[in-house]
Amino acid sequence: MTLNNLNAYGSSFQIKVLSALLTHKEFLLNIQDILSDEYFDSPSQKWIINEILKYFSKYHTVPSMDVLKVELKKLDNEVLQVSIKEQLREAYKSSDDDLEYVEEEFSN
Repeated sequence: MTLNNLNAYGSSFQIKVLSALLTHKEFLLNIQDILSDEYFDSPSQKWIINEILKYFSKYHTVPSMDVLKVELKKLDNEVLQVSIKEQLREAYKSSDDDLEYVEEEFSN
């Protein structure tokens, strides 16, 4: 199956992809060329992906939660802010159990 969109994998898979991107620099390094916000459904996930890519291209590492909090405060849309906070919370508390599978599946 080609990975045109992560819809088919479900919401929890998308959260795990975000988690892997935020916590595993090597994964981000491997997929930065193919990573696009188009793979994700929600505006909050698209925002997170774009912030990760923007930060990584400038500093060559993953953004910390503190950096994301500062960038989040720059948004005018309060509804989007709440949604992004929830997505980040889920991503950071997501289990590491199957992150290796998620990384491999996304990379393929």
